[in-house]
Amino acid sequence: MTSAPPSSRGLRASPAVAVIGGGQLARMMAQAAVSLGVRVRLLAEDDGCSAAQVVPDTLVGDYCDVDTLRKV
Repeated sequence: MTSAPPSSRGLRASPAVAVIGGGQLARMMAQAAVSLGVRVRLLAEDDGCSAAQVVPDTLVGDYCDVDTLRKV
């Protein structure tokens, strides 16, 4: 018998990473993370940036805005 509640027994949450900035380095990191099974959430300055092209979970906003950062 295990002490874990039935809802969490045997389940593992996949790791997630929030990336702030949508340049080429973010794009390369996101591609590597996905290949390792890591979920990626991106905060980008616009939806046309390099990383936003490969990260479906992209939030467009200003990284200096505290409310936007809380959404990531």
